[in-house]
Amino acid sequence: MADDKKKKKGGGGSVLKLLLLLIVVAVVAFVGYGFTLDTKYHFERSVVINADKDDIHEWVGDIKKWDEWGPWREEDPGMKITYGEKSEGAGASQSWEGEKIGKGKLEFTAADPETGIKYKLQIGDFPWTSGEVRYEDAPDGATKVTWTFDSEPEVGFFSRYFYTLGSDSMNGMFEKGLANLKTRIEAK
Repeated sequence: MADDKKKKKGGGGSVLKLLLLLIVVAVVAFVGYGFTLDTKYHFERSVVINADKDDIHEWVGDIKKWDEWGPWREEDPGMKITYGEKSEGAGASQSWEGEKIGKGKLEFTAADPETGIKYKLQIGDFPWTSGEVRYEDAPDGATKVTWTFDSEPEVGFFSRYFYTLGSDSMNGMFEKGLANLKTRIEAK
């Protein structure tokens, strides 16, 4: 009978050891996989809009108009946006806070009606990133508009997961925003 009690205790200890081993393996796999992820990220989407650069810059070069074509309002209708002192040109800025989108800041670092705008962006407490909305001539008087986003500098370990898991969402938001911009401008 004493041997039966030992067998039962040993069985429970084996399950616990196996469970701990599985947890250790999962943590090692998570960390190992994290080190294989990129440390810099680049997102880019483009659309051809049947309009000239001036018409496009009217919507892109004024940070207050981003709310009319940007995809964020659709994602988080209750989002509160605060604008800086300038709404156009280098130094134009906005910050926001929303239930779904979280908080963030966007500031134009350069703006040119012929080439587009450059910006820096901070989402939550993540490091600042950079991007641009670039204009290029396209056939038949149209303009190719390219929206980019780059992580800068290299991102930390947990940020790698954030960008990797969020890449489909980010690309989708860029596509939706560019489609909204095209619709607004071409309807004009």
